Amino acid sequence: MSTPLTAGELGVARRNLSKSKLMTFRQCHRRLWLEVHHPELRDDSDAAKSRFEAGYRVGEVARRIYDPEGRGVAIDPRVEGYAQALDRTRALLETRQPIFEAGFAASGCAATLILSGGTTTMMAGGEESKAA
Repeated sequence: MSTPLTAGELGVARRNLSKSKLMTFRQCHRRLWLEVHHPELRDDSDAAKSRFEAGYRVGEVARRIYDPEGRGVAIDPRVEGYAQALDRTRALLETRQPIFEAGFAASGCAATLILSGGTTTMMAGGEESKAA
């Protein structure tokens, strides 16, 4: 039996899989392909734009709840790049600052979560879990 080829060996870039992309795939695998390979063709409906805006507002509320003093740091891997976001998360873990959208990776899997003064709140699949 032959060994599977990696993305690099196939000449394609490795892409990250998010909860949004999984939901898109469940709705229509062709839509996911278009979003990954031709994002410039994306045309969100007004309803979708409204949901995105609601999500941003939820993030703002979370920052007010978990960081009332405004000391927190937001990490955006889409702006910083995933490698830099992970490095920045590692450095910030040495501080007691709240970290929003902190990134962690292990064994090829990654997650984002909110860290606030020793309490970890992980948002995954619409459910919240906490660890001290």
